[in-house]
Amino acid sequence: MQMTVHLFGKPGCSMCELMGKRLDALCRGKYGDDASVVHHMMDDEESIVLFCLARELNPSRIPSFYVSEGDGESPLARPEGEERGELETRTIVGLQTDWSNGGEVEIGELERTLENGHRILSSGHN
Repeated sequence: MQMTVHLFGKPGCSMCELMGKRLDALCRGKYGDDASVVHHMMDDEESIVLFCLARELNPSRIPSFYVSEGDGESPLARPEGEERGELETRTIVGLQTDWSNGGEVEIGELERTLENGHRILSSGHN
């Protein structure tokens, strides 16, 4: 089971860069080749579309991320033979930045969110 973390950030955002480094390290250290982090900058059309399709994420709470099943390809890719209907992402769990506390996301929150995503994907209940 491959887990992909889709991180959304803004160019020049130090908190986005920090969250990206933390997610990269957590995924590499705990899941190895079974997880990857895809960094999406909100200054290109594809990233904005993917962000909007996640539906659970709020643009005022970037950096944010969601976990999906896959190998790092676009979360819009569909398995062969699957019907093409409404565009959607295969979001399992996600996390948004709470700027009311200065935007600091604790490493424990990142770990718990990744663990929840991995547990759900491993159980096959996605």
